[in-house]
Amino acid sequence: MRIRQSQPPSTRTGADGTVRTVPAQSAREVVLVLVPDPWRVAEVRAA
Repeated sequence: MRIRQSQPPSTRTGADGTVRTVPAQSAREVVLVLVPDPWRVAEVRAA
């Protein structure tokens, strides 16, 4: 199974109330390979 993963920019708030901005992450392709148990990530590639 191949999936394309990306993440838009976001803001994160820490337990102490500190806020930080996280930049967008570039898209990447993740290849999942079925093995006896459980699913495992076999490879991650830049898209």
